[in-house]
Amino acid sequence: PADGEAQASLARVSLPCGDRAGARAAYQRAVVCLLEAGRRGRAEETYVEALRAFEDFVLPAGVQLDLAFGLERNLKPHVALKAYEGFVRVHDEHTEAAFALLRVANLYARAGHRDRARHAYEQIVARYPASEWNEFAAEHARRLAVS
Repeated sequence: PADGEAQASLARVSLPCGDRAGARAAYQRAVVCLLEAGRRGRAEETYVEALRAFEDFVLPAGVQLDLAFGLERNLKPHVALKAYEGFVRVHDEHTEAAFALLRVANLYARAGHRDRARHAYEQIVARYPASEWNEFAAEHARRLAVS
């Protein structure tokens, strides 16, 4: 059913029964349903729950990116970082992958993880040379390398 809470409950029941694939799919449906119902806060909570069960949990590209943006806006940078990293890992050919990696770099920089931020900026340059973010990333990587 198109009921996010029911799907989340199904995921919770499926896990102890050993149906990890069913649980993963139910979590994905739960987050999508909750977002479509305008229940962003509950969708974010369900996403975090899914991440605890599946470290590599990722949603379809558009949903994953929307969720990552929302998590960042809602001042949940650690979860937003996981969401952006998951997006780039699974949807690396997506037109927004370079931007998602830019958000990863910026979140690391804000958290004081300069080496991780520099690495993310360097990855933009290496993996997405035609990106509109390439020069920006190269400059930030250079600044972090010399400071």
